[in-house]
Amino acid sequence: MWNLFRKKTIPPPSQALLELRARLFAMDDLADLVQGLTEAARETPPWSLFASALGHRQDGKTSQAIADLQQVLATPELESRIYLWAWHNLRSLGLTPPPEQAHQVRGMVVEIPHPEGRDVLAAYADHHARYLDRSGGVIFWDAADEPIDRLIGALLETGGPVLQRAQAWDKPEPGPPPPGFTRISILTDAGLHFGQGPYWALSRDALGGPPLAAAERLAKALVNHPAICKTEIGRLC
Repeated sequence: MWNLFRKKTIPPPSQALLELRARLFAMDDLADLVQGLTEAARETPPWSLFASALGHRQDGKTSQAIADLQQVLATPELESRIYLWAWHNLRSLGLTPPPEQAHQVRGMVVEIPHPEGRDVLAAYADHHARYLDRSGGVIFWDAADEPIDRLIGALLETGGPVLQRAQAWDKPEPGPPPPGFTRISILTDAGLHFGQGPYWALSRDALGGPPLAAAERLAKALVNHPAICKTEIGRLC
């Protein structure tokens, strides 16, 4: 069950780590998203468009706020989470994505809780990944790497069947799973869908088993990659 860093002592998760986990889902309201940006980021696209959209929304100029967020969507080659943030806030303004793209898997988050913490792995369609280990280790993966890309793609492919039966969630990010529960979350332009249950049950399930196996392969590959701890992209050791 992913005990990959093997630290002897397990400190409780810091508030920063909990906030980092929440950001994996790209479900921040405009106000919270913009508040977390630096001053420089607020003046640089695409983040400046989120800041502009917030200002317009606060002024009651809904159509201008929508236009700002649609401009984000029209910007090519952004991170998957940026598009998810844009759609999350467009839905709050009454828009919905076209049916043909509404349920494309833009990302997945797999969480496995333990008595001493939880392992959290996030992977996205842009081939970026984040891994938060229950021992406190963190990996930020934004590199181009064919083997890792294949493993991310394999994980996302398992999300389609899960999405057909996963619970739709139209509220704020639900927070960590209950003690003893594993959760598989699917991130789409139409919103968050997730399924959860005991690890032993999901791992043996025809739908839950493949994502958990694919996530374990990806987590191990990230931890063992030669770039980890040797570049700015790697784990914060």
